Amino acid sequence: MRQYILSVLVLVCIGVVQVFGDISKYVVNPIVNDHFVAEILNLDLEHVTDEDFTFIEEQLLRYKVLAIRNQKDLTVEGQRRFSQRFGTLHVHLESASHYEGYPDVNLVSNIKNADGKYIGLYGKHVEEFHSDLSWAPLPCKITILKSEIRPANCGATDFLDTVSAYNALTEEQQYHYRDILGKYCYLNHKNVSESGTDNLRPEEIAAARECAIHPLITQHPQTQQYNIYANPSHTSSILLHSSKPTPGEVADAAKDLQALFAHTAQFDLFGYRHHWAEHDVVIWDNRAVHHRATGCPDEQPRKLIRTTVNNDAVPVGDIMYEESNKHVWGSRLYDEL
Repeated sequence: MRQYILSVLVLVCIGVVQVFGDISKYVVNPIVNDHFVAEILNLDLEHVTDEDFTFIEEQLLRYKVLAIRNQKDLTVEGQRRFSQRFGTLHVHLESASHYEGYPDVNLVSNIKNADGKYIGLYGKHVEEFHSDLSWAPLPCKITILKSEIRPANCGATDFLDTVSAYNALTEEQQYHYRDILGKYCYLNHKNVSESGTDNLRPEEIAAARECAIHPLITQHPQTQQYNIYANPSHTSSILLHSSKPTPGEVADAAKDLQALFAHTAQFDLFGYRHHWAEHDVVIWDNRAVHHRATGCPDEQPRKLIRTTVNNDAVPVGDIMYEESNKHVWGSRLYDEL
């Protein structure tokens, strides 16, 4: 009888694996808490199956940031192929950062070429917190970053849980900020001249000066969670209900925006610093977190491969900038605040 029961149990276990897949092969270790940042072991991103991808999607929605370890064998083509499972890849306007042969793949590096220009995005620039491509009319939902050259003492990446930051606002503050639109601009934080400084070609500068209008607070299309989308790197001003606001109105708007930035940036409450391990791939959801690079000096080379996936739709909040309501807003330029 005992042998019969054991045989039945074995057959049941085999049936579960056949129906649901071998979920035991994945190892998930929460890093901050049960809803923010996890490391994943036993995944091969070069050869992702449908089952693997479903698992990754589920974990990303839960943890917002995933550190997938030991991806030594992941090629550029493999990263691109994996990234395309999430959607259409974004082609960055800084063409100098495009990976050779792949315009929808970027280098992020402080390494310089023979002409003394950085071969990738940002160089040694220490960024403000931001959501990738929030300055674009159609921003990015997912970013995938692979470490290629890893310095020992610098180059960490910081993350903020902007869902938790929103939840920590008072109810009055939540309603207040959900009713505000902002201007999001690429050149808000970049020191770019017409000569093409910072790797922008002259013909790319005009496109880089264009701004998008999004809510300060957006709602995730899948989890329905609100998050603080406004960020100090790209959100340059609040839209005011006047084309000619008074100096006091301008000052109050700027103060209001800075207060939201300061709240979100409480790193001890909402933050995580990722120290890169050899062959790490980090994936994050730009609709639920902000991030920033901490930079490296030129004598400590750093190189990463980045792919970004376009949103399926414009960011959505309680208030939207649409044809039907454009007339109620002032025409503030992004650099006026």
